[in-house]
Amino acid sequence: MMCQIEYNISMSAQQPKQVENVRRTNAKLFCKQCLKDKDESEFYKFSGKYRKEYACKKCVNIRRRKHYQKNKVRIIAVAKKYREKNRERVLHAKRKQTYGITKEQYNKMLEQQNFVCAVCKNPESSRVGKGNCADYKNSLSVDHNHKTGKIRGLLCSKCNRALGYLQESVEIMQSLISYIKKY
Repeated sequence: MMCQIEYNISMSAQQPKQVENVRRTNAKLFCKQCLKDKDESEFYKFSGKYRKEYACKKCVNIRRRKHYQKNKVRIIAVAKKYREKNRERVLHAKRKQTYGITKEQYNKMLEQQNFVCAVCKNPESSRVGKGNCADYKNSLSVDHNHKTGKIRGLLCSKCNRALGYLQESVEIMQSLISYIKKY
Protein backbone atom coordinates (compact mmCIF):
# COMPACT_ATOMS: atom_id res chain seq x y z
CA MET A 1 0.00 0.00 0.00
CA MET A 2 1.39 3.44 -0.98
CA CYS A 3 1.32 6.34 1.39
CA GLN A 4 -0.15 9.69 0.30
CA ILE A 5 3.28 11.27 -0.34
CA GLU A 6 4.43 8.42 -2.60
CA TYR A 7 1.11 8.55 -4.44
CA ASN A 8 1.42 12.32 -5.02
CA ILE A 9 4.99 11.94 -6.32
CA SER A 10 4.01 9.14 -8.72
CA MET A 11 1.00 11.08 -9.99
CA SER A 12 2.98 14.26 -10.55
CA ALA A 13 5.55 12.33 -12.56
CA GLN A 14 2.82 10.96 -14.83
CA GLN A 15 0.95 14.22 -15.44
CA PRO A 16 2.44 16.99 -17.55
CA LYS A 17 3.09 20.10 -15.48
CA GLN A 18 0.88 23.07 -16.17
CA VAL A 19 2.64 26.37 -16.54
CA GLU A 20 0.89 29.05 -14.51
CA ASN A 21 0.96 32.80 -15.04
CA VAL A 22 1.41 32.43 -18.79
CA ARG A 23 0.24 35.64 -20.41
CA ARG A 24 -2.62 34.99 -22.78
CA THR A 25 -3.58 37.46 -25.43
CA ASN A 26 -7.32 37.49 -24.78
CA ALA A 27 -7.32 36.81 -21.04
CA LYS A 28 -10.08 38.42 -19.02
CA LEU A 29 -9.92 39.24 -15.35
CA PHE A 30 -12.78 40.07 -13.03
CA CYS A 31 -12.86 43.45 -11.24
CA LYS A 32 -14.39 42.95 -7.82
CA GLN A 33 -15.24 46.63 -7.50
CA CYS A 34 -17.18 47.37 -10.68
CA LEU A 35 -18.11 43.66 -11.07
CA LYS A 36 -17.09 43.44 -14.73
CA ASP A 37 -14.85 41.14 -16.77
CA LYS A 38 -12.07 43.22 -18.30
CA ASP A 39 -8.94 42.65 -20.34
CA GLU A 40 -5.83 42.07 -18.25
CA SER A 41 -4.27 45.24 -19.71
CA GLU A 42 -6.87 47.15 -17.67
CA PHE A 43 -5.34 45.89 -14.40
CA TYR A 44 -2.16 46.98 -12.61
CA LYS A 45 0.53 44.35 -12.20
CA PHE A 46 1.66 43.51 -8.68
CA SER A 47 5.04 41.76 -8.35
CA GLY A 48 4.90 40.71 -12.00
CA LYS A 49 1.48 39.02 -11.65
CA TYR A 50 -2.10 40.10 -12.13
CA ARG A 51 -3.96 39.87 -8.85
CA LYS A 52 -7.56 38.89 -9.36
CA GLU A 53 -8.64 40.13 -5.95
CA TYR A 54 -7.85 43.74 -6.86
CA ALA A 55 -9.83 46.23 -8.86
CA CYS A 56 -9.17 47.41 -12.40
CA LYS A 57 -7.08 50.54 -13.07
CA LYS A 58 -10.16 52.74 -13.41
CA CYS A 59 -11.60 51.62 -10.05
CA VAL A 60 -8.20 51.84 -8.32
CA ASN A 61 -7.75 55.40 -9.58
CA ILE A 62 -11.23 56.40 -8.38
CA ARG A 63 -10.47 54.91 -4.96
CA ARG A 64 -7.10 56.70 -4.82
CA ARG A 65 -8.66 60.06 -5.74
CA LYS A 66 -11.32 59.68 -3.04
CA HIS A 67 -8.68 58.73 -0.47
CA TYR A 68 -6.54 61.73 -1.47
CA GLN A 69 -9.46 64.17 -1.24
CA LYS A 70 -10.45 62.80 2.15
CA ASN A 71 -6.88 62.93 3.53
CA LYS A 72 -5.39 65.76 1.44
CA VAL A 73 -4.05 67.91 4.30
CA ARG A 74 -2.39 64.98 6.05
CA ILE A 75 -0.90 63.56 2.81
CA ILE A 76 0.57 66.95 1.84
CA ALA A 77 2.01 67.45 5.33
CA VAL A 78 3.62 64.00 5.34
CA ALA A 79 5.09 64.54 1.85
CA LYS A 80 6.45 67.95 2.82
CA LYS A 81 8.02 66.57 5.99
CA TYR A 82 9.63 63.75 3.99
CA ARG A 83 11.02 66.18 1.37
CA GLU A 84 12.50 68.40 4.09
CA LYS A 85 14.03 65.46 5.94
CA ASN A 86 15.37 63.78 2.77
CA ARG A 87 16.21 66.80 0.62
CA GLU A 88 19.32 65.29 -1.03
CA ARG A 89 17.58 61.99 -1.75
CA VAL A 90 14.60 63.77 -3.32
CA LEU A 91 16.86 65.99 -5.47
CA HIS A 92 18.85 63.02 -6.77
CA ALA A 93 15.69 61.01 -7.45
CA LYS A 94 14.26 63.96 -9.41
CA ARG A 95 17.48 64.29 -11.43
CA LYS A 96 17.43 60.56 -12.17
CA GLN A 97 13.79 60.72 -13.25
CA THR A 98 14.12 63.91 -15.32
CA TYR A 99 17.62 63.68 -16.81
CA GLY A 100 18.59 60.04 -16.30
CA ILE A 101 21.73 60.81 -14.27
CA THR A 102 22.70 59.19 -11.00
CA LYS A 103 23.98 60.90 -7.87
CA GLU A 104 27.51 59.76 -8.74
CA GLN A 105 27.31 61.18 -12.28
CA TYR A 106 26.00 64.52 -10.97
CA ASN A 107 28.76 64.71 -8.34
CA LYS A 108 31.39 63.85 -10.98
CA MET A 109 30.12 66.68 -13.22
CA LEU A 110 30.12 69.03 -10.24
CA GLU A 111 33.72 68.10 -9.42
CA GLN A 112 34.82 68.53 -13.08
CA GLN A 113 33.37 72.07 -12.99
CA ASN A 114 35.14 72.82 -9.67
CA PHE A 115 31.74 73.17 -7.95
CA VAL A 116 30.88 76.34 -9.91
CA CYS A 117 28.54 77.30 -12.75
CA ALA A 118 29.78 76.32 -16.23
CA VAL A 119 28.94 79.81 -17.59
CA CYS A 120 29.67 82.47 -14.95
CA LYS A 121 32.12 80.38 -12.87
CA ASN A 122 30.36 81.38 -9.62
CA PRO A 123 28.99 78.98 -7.02
CA GLU A 124 25.22 78.78 -6.63
CA SER A 125 24.03 81.68 -4.48
CA SER A 126 20.25 81.55 -4.49
CA ARG A 127 18.39 80.01 -1.58
CA VAL A 128 15.48 77.64 -1.33
CA GLY A 129 13.24 77.43 1.70
CA LYS A 130 11.85 79.91 4.16
CA GLY A 131 13.38 81.97 6.92
CA ASN A 132 17.03 81.75 7.85
CA CYS A 133 17.74 78.32 6.38
CA ALA A 134 21.40 78.82 5.49
CA ASP A 135 21.81 75.11 4.81
CA TYR A 136 19.10 75.23 2.15
CA LYS A 137 21.40 76.50 -0.57
CA ASN A 138 20.28 75.50 -4.00
CA SER A 139 22.41 73.06 -5.97
CA LEU A 140 23.48 73.77 -9.53
CA SER A 141 20.85 73.05 -12.16
CA VAL A 142 21.35 70.39 -14.82
CA ASP A 143 21.40 72.13 -18.22
CA HIS A 144 20.32 70.08 -21.21
CA ASN A 145 19.48 70.55 -24.86
CA HIS A 146 15.68 70.56 -25.07
CA LYS A 147 15.68 69.10 -28.58
CA THR A 148 18.11 66.21 -28.07
CA GLY A 149 17.89 65.81 -24.29
CA LYS A 150 21.70 65.70 -24.06
CA ILE A 151 23.14 67.14 -20.84
CA ARG A 152 25.51 70.07 -21.41
CA GLY A 153 26.63 70.95 -17.90
CA LEU A 154 25.63 72.43 -14.54
CA LEU A 155 24.47 76.04 -14.27
CA CYS A 156 23.56 78.41 -11.46
CA SER A 157 19.91 79.42 -11.34
CA LYS A 158 20.61 82.88 -12.87
CA CYS A 159 22.45 81.49 -15.91
CA ASN A 160 19.93 78.70 -16.30
CA ARG A 161 17.02 81.18 -16.32
CA ALA A 162 18.89 83.54 -18.68
CA LEU A 163 19.44 80.69 -21.12
CA GLY A 164 15.74 79.85 -20.93
CA TYR A 165 14.66 83.46 -21.41
CA LEU A 166 16.91 83.68 -24.48
CA GLN A 167 15.19 80.53 -25.82
CA GLU A 168 18.60 78.87 -26.26
CA SER A 169 18.91 80.87 -29.48
CA VAL A 170 22.44 81.75 -30.59
CA GLU A 171 21.04 84.54 -32.79
CA ILE A 172 19.27 86.21 -29.86
CA MET A 173 22.40 85.86 -27.70
CA GLN A 174 24.60 87.40 -30.42
CA SER A 175 22.09 90.20 -30.88
CA LEU A 176 22.14 90.84 -27.13
CA ILE A 177 25.96 90.92 -27.13
CA SER A 178 25.95 93.42 -30.03
CA TYR A 179 23.43 95.55 -28.17
CA ILE A 180 25.54 95.59 -24.99
CA LYS A 181 28.72 96.42 -26.91
CA LYS A 182 26.95 99.22 -28.77
CA TYR A 183 26.05 101.03 -25.54
